[in-house]
Amino acid sequence: MNYFFLLKFFNKLNFAIFLLLMIALISSLGSFIEQNETIGFYKQMYPKNNSFFDYNFIFFFKLNEIYTSWWFLALISLLVVSLVSCSITTQFPIVSNAKLSLFKRKKFFSLPFFVKVKNNYYLKEQFLVRLHRSNYLFYQKKRFVYSYKGLLGRISPILVHVSLISLLLSSSLGAFLNIKAEQLYPKGEISHVQNFLQLGKFTKISPRVIRCNDFWIQYHKKKIFQFYSNFSLLTNYGVEIKEKTLSVNKPLFFKNLDIYQTDWNLAGLRIFSSITNKTYQYPLFFTNIEPKIWITWINFQQKNYTVICNRFFSDYFLYDEAGNFLEKKKIGKEIMNNSFLLEIIYSTGLLIKENPTISLVYFAFFGLMITTVLSYFPYNQLWLTTKSTNVWIGAISNRGKIGFEVELENFLRDFFLKNTRKKFWKNKKFL
Repeated sequence: MNYFFLLKFFNKLNFAIFLLLMIALISSLGSFIEQNETIGFYKQMYPKNNSFFDYNFIFFFKLNEIYTSWWFLALISLLVVSLVSCSITTQFPIVSNAKLSLFKRKKFFSLPFFVKVKNNYYLKEQFLVRLHRSNYLFYQKKRFVYSYKGLLGRISPILVHVSLISLLLSSSLGAFLNIKAEQLYPKGEISHVQNFLQLGKFTKISPRVIRCNDFWIQYHKKKIFQFYSNFSLLTNYGVEIKEKTLSVNKPLFFKNLDIYQTDWNLAGLRIFSSITNKTYQYPLFFTNIEPKIWITWINFQQKNYTVICNRFFSDYFLYDEAGNFLEKKKIGKEIMNNSFLLEIIYSTGLLIKENPTISLVYFAFFGLMITTVLSYFPYNQLWLTTKSTNVWIGAISNRGKIGFEVELENFLRDFFLKNTRKKFWKNKKFL
């Protein structure tokens, strides 16, 4: 009995709404405060000052990791308990006991709509046939008959609770199992995912091997219009399992893995020397100057030279060690005696996200939308009983009650005028 009382406490609507509002407000706070950053980041963004809201306040209340904090998970757990309690104490009894509890006469006369008419020959049977044609289902117990239509509208609130609970549990579990990484991939290179920005506490890292096959930029009026990256997902043995060309707003989705193209850069130069018959690779460094400029230094015959590349990649500029401009050259042409600049190595940035529960989250959210719509479908119930020379008919609906009563009155009026030829509605009574 004590356990049932506890369930009755948690299934209160006001309590559930309060929890929903609290979770929504705290979730929105997590979108303003950066999550899972380093302590240095929070010291810089929220330094100590006269305000109480500084990095110490953030770390004390776990606002830097809201979605995995114990108090946020406690709120979600309370909401789950509230939904389960409501289903056990309210929804399930309504569905399972509707046709049984309302067979009793004392509850029959408490219905919001009922009517008493004279019983004629086979009147009840003819009436049930008419209801059957209107897609009503029947149960009979002695002289009582129970019929209903639209049961889906009755059980939909339970399905809404199930979908919402699944959504809360799967999203909470995903916060402990997700992976978020950002990494630069030079053209033609193969690399494992290593630069993790976010790693769930219970995440088991599985090796992800990615190869950048190609990278190119599309220009429009001497401005970058779009850039593209062709990538392949590989197994640990180098077998390709997925290949796709990425661009902005066109990511790669593969199982629970999402890969987005975020940025691009120049990684280095490849220079071939016909004297040594070798290819040398030099790194390029970004100068943070607009328009974008990259710089590197090379050595030929004990002399140092500076090479500067711009964002158009078709040519480059050569300077001597004193900083004097020598000439503008094309890629593929001779850069110095018997040495050729073969290519500029591009690199593209990828944002990699992996969440093993994402499919469950999408499925639960889709189920929540569908069941929410279905819960607005009307669930109509009708009872009929005979006693001596009278027939009692009562009805109730959980949606559109006025419209249902008007529809039922027209239905009864049409039926009894055809079968009894009497003005039955003089006996109709509304409570």
